[in-house]
Amino acid sequence: MDVKQKIINIKGRPKMFISELRVDYIYHYLEGYLSCFKEFKLSIEDDINLIFFSDFSHWTHEWINKNLAPVDFSFVWYKMIKDATKNEDDATNLFFRISDEFFEEFSKSSAK
Repeated sequence: MDVKQKIINIKGRPKMFISELRVDYIYHYLEGYLSCFKEFKLSIEDDINLIFFSDFSHWTHEWINKNLAPVDFSFVWYKMIKDATKNEDDATNLFFRISDEFFEEFSKSSAK
């Protein structure tokens, strides 16, 4: 299962994966999930998991600065999302929106 499907699953049934729907909990869950690929030397080359792991923070920073308001860069993407929102519900909704757009853009660029 790739990270895109994992995020879809979290969005649909969050309590199966995290105790509370919070953007920082999602971040830590996904970091652990993706770290398993590195730890156990599972193949993630040229894969959506590798792209998400390496590019999502930069992509999120650019997206927020373009579409919302300037935020300081952080390699920890949930901090930028929290800085751009007023509360936890807004933060988690923004994460799901941003990740959908990230995967949509990835699909378009990988189809070329």
